[in-house]
Amino acid sequence: MAYHSLLKRTRQELHARVVRALEERFPERAAAEPEVLARHCEAAGLVDDAIAHYQRAGEAARRRSAHEEASVHLRKAIVLVAALGEGPVRDGREARLQLMLAPSLVAARGYAHAETGIALNRMEANGGRR
Repeated sequence: MAYHSLLKRTRQELHARVVRALEERFPERAAAEPEVLARHCEAAGLVDDAIAHYQRAGEAARRRSAHEEASVHLRKAIVLVAALGEGPVRDGREARLQLMLAPSLVAARGYAHAETGIALNRMEANGGRR
């Protein structure tokens, strides 16, 4: 309850402090759990950093063959990228994320699943290749 009574700016500052503390004092944990940094960066309004950490979390989950987990992290990054201003840089970032997402969707749901097709089509639409 107390958290929600704080001003948004104050909450963002607290999350940014958590990010700095994790990176400076607990770099091993920060490296091992990029999704934690991503959530705090997102809550702090550090969108570019949140995208990068969600991408790292997705990559790490894919390496462990945790494809559902990878999909969750990569989808969060895609949502954040989609909120950025339109343009070729945003499109390129989304294409790279969709390219990373597609194999996890194939592994978890198969080629024929609608979400897999959507990811592949978005990737192509944003300049990626199959």
